[in-house]
Amino acid sequence: LNIQRKIFDDDNAEIAESYCNLGLVYQCLGKQREAKTYQEKALVVRENIYGEEHAAVATGYSNLGLVYQNLGQHSEAKECHEKALKIREKIYGEEHADIGASYNNMGNVYRDLGRYSEAKEYHKKALIMRQKISGEEHETVAVSYGNLGIICLDLGQFIEAKEYLEKALIIQKKIYGEEHNDVATSYNNLAHACKVLQENNEAKEHYKKAVIIKEKIFHEEHAEVADIYGHLAIICAKLGQYSEAKEYQEKRAQIVREIDSFLHSVRFNNLAAPYFYKRNIEAKRNYDSNFEIAFAIELADVDSNFSQCEQPRRKCCILI
Repeated sequence: LNIQRKIFDDDNAEIAESYCNLGLVYQCLGKQREAKTYQEKALVVRENIYGEEHAAVATGYSNLGLVYQNLGQHSEAKECHEKALKIREKIYGEEHADIGASYNNMGNVYRDLGRYSEAKEYHKKALIMRQKISGEEHETVAVSYGNLGIICLDLGQFIEAKEYLEKALIIQKKIYGEEHNDVATSYNNLAHACKVLQENNEAKEHYKKAVIIKEKIFHEEHAEVADIYGHLAIICAKLGQYSEAKEYQEKRAQIVREIDSFLHSVRFNNLAAPYFYKRNIEAKRNYDSNFEIAFAIELADVDSNFSQCEQPRRKCCILI
């Protein structure tokens, strides 16, 4: 970027691209305010070069919308995604992959706002467009099925949720094979749907498949692995399998202790760690708090002999 600014005028496409790339890097690092600054600069340069109705400007609004979502500023995110969608519809007409992406983004931001019925409508539009463009067996189609499944869980439409999540899983297994994080996530979400439908044996099998894959990808010392162990403990307790439930709870507790120990070692041994440490300790506190609340709620009707065990958080679905 520094070299480009010496060579080119401020309103240059390559400078805009570098602003955008820096924004994406800061976004990946969890530094959302810095990401926002660079995405705003990229958008301003692109508008100066191309005017309002251009694909690069639509991308700029979309990127900025995603940063606003990460910052929890969902109304601002919605405004950005609406602008991106409007530009894309004018440029491309009705059927284009970028329009499908905008529908998907609109669905996500409506979910963030708690407007689940509207979120569902946009995810349906995204699904239909992606099916037309890419056919049924495509990763973006699987994403839309997964998102619809999660929205249906939010709406209490559990049977429909399960159907969508099963479709997502089938496609992902065909594309990626069995050992892929998206496949594990779909097993996890499908297990949650089975759990709320009281299909506990099926839920247990899906959670077990999810945790096997997650362990291969992340190894055992990972928060997502701990989370699934917690859900397995709940399911086993509901099935009256208390010894197995206790075993899963102990595995989860061990992972949480190891994560906690690691975060403290990072704090004291890495001079570049303060931001990382603060962010992860806060996440861990929220995780443990949600875990305890969820366990108390979910096991209220389970044998009190198991009530002393540690508890998993309730929310297991990951919106892709």
